Amino acid sequence: MIPVIYNNKNKILIVLFTLIIVFYIYESTCLNPEVKIYDSKLDGPTILFISGTHGNEKAPIIAMDEFFETHRPTVGKAIIIDTVNYCGFLANIRNLPSFTTNVNVNRQYDDIDDNHLNDIITKYIHKVDYVFDFHEGKEYQYLDFNRIGNSVSTDMNIEDAARLTNLLNNKYDVVPWTTYIRPAEKLVKGTLFDYCILNSINYTLLESSKDVAMSLRIQQNNTILNYIFNKYLS
Repeated sequence: MIPVIYNNKNKILIVLFTLIIVFYIYESTCLNPEVKIYDSKLDGPTILFISGTHGNEKAPIIAMDEFFETHRPTVGKAIIIDTVNYCGFLANIRNLPSFTTNVNVNRQYDDIDDNHLNDIITKYIHKVDYVFDFHEGKEYQYLDFNRIGNSVSTDMNIEDAARLTNLLNNKYDVVPWTTYIRPAEKLVKGTLFDYCILNSINYTLLESSKDVAMSLRIQQNNTILNYIFNKYLS
């Protein structure tokens, strides 16, 4: 057997090759979320369901995944991106892991040209009639307006926000959900909410509270999904 001589040039090539492989795996795993599209082929609205932007907000991810295992639209089209931040989900962390620093995906929508993951999301957003974005907040907006748990926020979809709040409050005996008709000046720069307002896209933010047990949060998110599905997709 002829021995392999690892000179400096060979070592550099091996390192470069390894980095290319690592970057390819990272990009294909972390920056390309699975997108499920269910098209009834009949007239109706196109609804985009988003969850998992923050990897440790798991109740909406679980609820959405389970819900669409058994539900298909009979009118319109459903587009589901239920684990936007897949690598954050695997690591059970809020932000997207990266080679330099962890990135908050929901603060990058003001610079989508340099953010591949955000660019993918926005391409779908411009094809839909409604965006429903599921998150999990801390504590309760009902008790502290600076908190966002158990809230439904929008600037356009006021009817659904009010009906969802009433539905959740009538069904679950917990700290009440609140409706927040959020003005543009109250938005955080770079969020998807901010992006949708700037582009006149009908957007609703749904935030269950992490102070509630996981099983109950999953039920609450399932109730929300049922409402949206029954109104727009069946």
